[in-house]
Amino acid sequence: MSLSESDEDSLPLKEGVGRPSMSSWHLGERICLAFIVICGVLISIHFLTSGSWFLGEAIERSLLSPFVDDIESRDGTYNLVNTAVYATLLLVFVVTIAAVMRSTSLLADERMLVAFIPWIIWGSTARVLEDSGFFTESLQSLYISPIIHFHTAVWVAICLAVGCLVRSPSKSMAVIGAERWRVAISILVIYLAHVLLVIIPVMDSGAGTGWGLFPVIGLAAGALVSIVLPLLFMAPRRAPSMVLGGAGVAIIMMHCGLFFNFLIEPWDSGAELSPSLLLMPLFLSIIVPVVLIRYGLSSRDVMAHHGLEIGVVPDGLTFQEWSSQESTGRMVSTTHSPKAMAASAFVVLPVMGQVIDGFATWVGIDFLGYEEKHVLGRNIMEAGDFLLEGGWLFLLVKLALSVIVGYVIATTWVEDRQRHLRLLVVVALMTVGLAPGLRDVGRMSLGV
Repeated sequence: MSLSESDEDSLPLKEGVGRPSMSSWHLGERICLAFIVICGVLISIHFLTSGSWFLGEAIERSLLSPFVDDIESRDGTYNLVNTAVYATLLLVFVVTIAAVMRSTSLLADERMLVAFIPWIIWGSTARVLEDSGFFTESLQSLYISPIIHFHTAVWVAICLAVGCLVRSPSKSMAVIGAERWRVAISILVIYLAHVLLVIIPVMDSGAGTGWGLFPVIGLAAGALVSIVLPLLFMAPRRAPSMVLGGAGVAIIMMHCGLFFNFLIEPWDSGAELSPSLLLMPLFLSIIVPVVLIRYGLSSRDVMAHHGLEIGVVPDGLTFQEWSSQESTGRMVSTTHSPKAMAASAFVVLPVMGQVIDGFATWVGIDFLGYEEKHVLGRNIMEAGDFLLEGGWLFLLVKLALSVIVGYVIATTWVEDRQRHLRLLVVVALMTVGLAPGLRDVGRMSLGV
């Protein structure tokens, strides 16, 4: 008996068989994990032997010397070797952490992505505080690239682990209420631990970094945010992302207090304050999302109306199996998902990050006398010197890159096992775009 087209559309999607479980690791993920272990062993050997082994000189010259220069001068530069090594490490960590998150059944949607934003901002503000001379010598190295990325990853891992411990599978209101209080207490403990370990040891009134009005306000605001956010805004099954985002926001409140304190009483006597430059990322962080959301909002509404997830192949199917099916859901997804993705955080955030980084670098290089420290950025600017010196070509490259990044993410479909990889790829793009852009704006605003 034949089926009509409407009957076929009403049939459930055929599920694939023989799929690996979400907790299993494929070969590429195992190779990335092994690579991280090998790198850890090599670094351990280097420090245990004080650099007296056959790779010691190369590691010192190409990897560690630029790091030491950055600590001593606050403005060291990168070379091609350490740039390639750091990029490779970023890639393998993205793949490995995505596998870990998938194995622990963490959600990998827009809310989780948004929860990472405070830690991107935290990394930028912490770098600016380091540039201003806020941290003591014993803590300074924790805020120099690439160590700051591992430092940030430790706090993120702690937040997610604690969130997994306090989450509840139940959706009953009584259980959710208790879960919210557990999350609030967890955020407060993580926040106070961060203040105790990182902030209090460097508060020195003699050096101009004592407890003034604004640091106290920042401390209180962070404690208040720790409690209020989960009690008012946490949804069921969101404990990990709420702990992650809430702790990050709380710490940023403390950083804001320190920033305002610097603007009133700079502890760096050579700082030339330009707080109006903070308006640049504020403007771009408004205009870019508005343009993208207006472009894709109607398609996003269509996807939501049909109960379809943006950019994700239905659970249990490979992309090849799904793309060969003739169903209303697939037709709607194919037509509207790429455009709807433009209105999602997966596109808005990395695009905005590239734009902010491009404009911040251009302003800093051409108008304020800063120098580009990354080897690729320097090469791009040198390539543009034939016409006009400065950061104009870097800005154009970043604007073009933002379009390419947005297009690739919007038109890429991921299977259910690949959700976490997509999430971490976008986080990595923000790490190399939004984070340095915000750091540049912060440095220019404080004149450090």
